[in-house]
Amino acid sequence: MRQEAYDKTDELENRYWWYLGRRYIFDKLLERFFHQPAQSSKIVDIGCGTGGNFVMLRKHGKVLGLDIEPRALDFCRSKGLDTVALMKGFYETGLPDKSADLVTMFDVLEHFEDDKKALQEINRILKLSGYVLLSVPAFKFLWSELDDAVHHVRRYRRKDLEAKLAEAGFVTVKSSYIFFFVFPLVFFYRAVGHFQEKRFHPQFSYVELPEVLNKMFVFFSKIESRLLRFLSFPIGSSVIIIGRKVR
Repeated sequence: MRQEAYDKTDELENRYWWYLGRRYIFDKLLERFFHQPAQSSKIVDIGCGTGGNFVMLRKHGKVLGLDIEPRALDFCRSKGLDTVALMKGFYETGLPDKSADLVTMFDVLEHFEDDKKALQEINRILKLSGYVLLSVPAFKFLWSELDDAVHHVRRYRRKDLEAKLAEAGFVTVKSSYIFFFVFPLVFFYRAVGHFQEKRFHPQFSYVELPEVLNKMFVFFSKIESRLLRFLSFPIGSSVIIIGRKVR
């Protein structure tokens, strides 16, 4: 990502609905499907960014945050998050085989030209029967200037992501689209954006909502986080999936 994207992420990650909503959903899914003792579980967060998910993940195990960008790790360390490390390469974590119980990758997989190779690296560092938790942006028709600004390669459909996980040696435990309740507004905003003049240098920017709407969207995400225990949503602006390593 561009350097200004890390500055903006650090500014928004504890107040903007999209970051807060994802975190509620991640937490509830881990409570539901990841049952290993927190005191002994080893979690690797690939593409940890500015560290916004550390506190939530530490409820579920000991967390090592990895990123390819030194600036991202500087943000983490400035917050006292010292269990972070620079990746050995774009497709190389530098970690031993079968050393993690859970690998998380939150809106990161879409940055890889070869996402199959990235999933193979996740498989390599996971113990047999270990878990992977991924979130990715959904649907190519939602592509916007923001995708260009943060160097996305693709958006996903749920079934396509399930197939790629299966090919990499995982069985899907749970998958769903998320942000179902706000999807009509996201779709409308992206549709309008397609008719606007495109800038040569796309900007990393989110729609800053009035506080009441921001809180409302967070509330909808909390509802989704609880409903996901029992059902999967047929549409949404992101996909989330939990897989278990079987080979």
